[in-house]
Amino acid sequence: MRPHFGSPVRLAEALSANNGGPVQGKPGAWVVSNTVLDAAGHVINNIRCGSDAQSCMAQFHQVLTYQPASRYWAFQSYETALFAGLGFLLIGFSLWWTRTRLS
Repeated sequence: MRPHFGSPVRLAEALSANNGGPVQGKPGAWVVSNTVLDAAGHVINNIRCGSDAQSCMAQFHQVLTYQPASRYWAFQSYETALFAGLGFLLIGFSLWWTRTRLS
């Protein structure tokens, strides 16, 4: 459920031999997905370029989807509330079940 607590940030950048490599998320970010797409929008697993790497790589772009590190404590709060609520429900159900079985 954690990926659905907040809409992730999406970065897209054209690949280039000059841009220093693939797009990187910010430090501490939780990377949800990291894909390379061709011009038609299909996911590419391997890029094979010949001697002209610059024009070859210009046909592809990288899409990085991540949750920023600044959302960490908010997500922790959501999970704590969720698990505490489920815990109280289970305690209540257990008490009810025990009382109905003993009567």
